[in-house]
Amino acid sequence: SVLSTLLALFVFWRQRERTQQLSLLAEKSRNDEILNNFFNLPFVGMVIVSPQTRRFVRCNDQSGVLTGYTREELCALTFADVAHPDDYAQAIAQIMRITFGLTDGVSLELRLVRKDGSVIFVNCEIKGVRKPDGTLDYLLGTAQDITQRKMHDMAISVANNLLKAKQAELERQNDVLQQAQKELRSNTERHQAIIDSAHDALIST
Repeated sequence: SVLSTLLALFVFWRQRERTQQLSLLAEKSRNDEILNNFFNLPFVGMVIVSPQTRRFVRCNDQSGVLTGYTREELCALTFADVAHPDDYAQAIAQIMRITFGLTDGVSLELRLVRKDGSVIFVNCEIKGVRKPDGTLDYLLGTAQDITQRKMHDMAISVANNLLKAKQAELERQNDVLQQAQKELRSNTERHQAIIDSAHDALIST
């Protein structure tokens, strides 16, 4: 009786374990399908990055369009190879917040250096994907080209600065003109006083 009970429990445990494994496989399959759908989105560059080596593990077609590299070329590079040197340290500091579990994801703007040496601005969203034990499995990043918007903003900023400079110069010139007018009035009044004094002297003689 005890043996039968133990056998029944063992069979039940094995069935439950198999069911859990199938559920996990089904969930992984669904997640892979969702991830594949995301990777096929147009106009959005998407990469999977190893948190240890910071090498690109997987890239979609749009990430190649953004960087000018093929998928194969991009997967042979690291984040440092495409990030602008002046933006790299700041980006890594944000990514380390994910690594240390301080946040699940970050959003930042940075410049990328394309294969041909040209520079583009992108808006990046980086998420950390963790294993069941909580350790970081990989980084999932998306990027959208915002170069046109940034160039437009920069053009407006330059125009505003030029306008402010022109206004400051006009104000300076206006101050000079007012000072000159003030001195002219003072000189005119002084000359008029001399003339009046001379006229009074002539009359008195």
